[in-house]
Amino acid sequence: MENKNFHKDVFERISDDKRGRIFGSAMKEFASEGYFAANINTIASNADISIGAMYTYFPSKENLFLAISEYGIGIFHEILADLKAPAGFFETVERLFHLTVRYARRNVDISRMYLELTTQQLLDLAARLAEKMEIDFREFYTALLKGAVEKGEIRADVNIGFAAKFLDDLVLSLQLENSVYYYESRLRQYVGEDMSDTDIIAGLMDVVRRYFLP
Repeated sequence: MENKNFHKDVFERISDDKRGRIFGSAMKEFASEGYFAANINTIASNADISIGAMYTYFPSKENLFLAISEYGIGIFHEILADLKAPAGFFETVERLFHLTVRYARRNVDISRMYLELTTQQLLDLAARLAEKMEIDFREFYTALLKGAVEKGEIRADVNIGFAAKFLDDLVLSLQLENSVYYYESRLRQYVGEDMSDTDIIAGLMDVVRRYFLP
């Protein structure tokens, strides 16, 4: 999910291996140091390329951050591809929760970058990605909810917009709780240290069922 607005055309012509090294190095640097403290020289060095080559691919640190963020968004959107198999509403939501936990743990750096992208300091950068960040999941939730109403799986008077936001909030919480220590610690203060992933998701599904069932 690479955007030509964020990188120069030459970046598309380098090898997959080199692109992977650049993305991997950049994600680790931005996730650990934050946008403002991240160092392009460090990213280039860890990717085993020259700083000159880096600026051949990306005109600025801002563009590199945006390209990496968009790439990361694309990885999490792969969750939707894993949900294409037909299933009932509640089964789909439960699968979504399990996939979110799995993807978050595999892509910790991306989740940490996403968290920083939502801060006031990066408001201008977030605005350039806002539509890409939300539209796929928003459309997925809306279609899922409307289909469930039509099939009689959930109550007919549900507000689709608020219900979609409710599901999205649960997914975002799971993502952060499985990739950012503060949010994991906060979760454990509520549910205890020993509760398993299965039990946590079962608890969420109990809330979901109580809200949506007729």
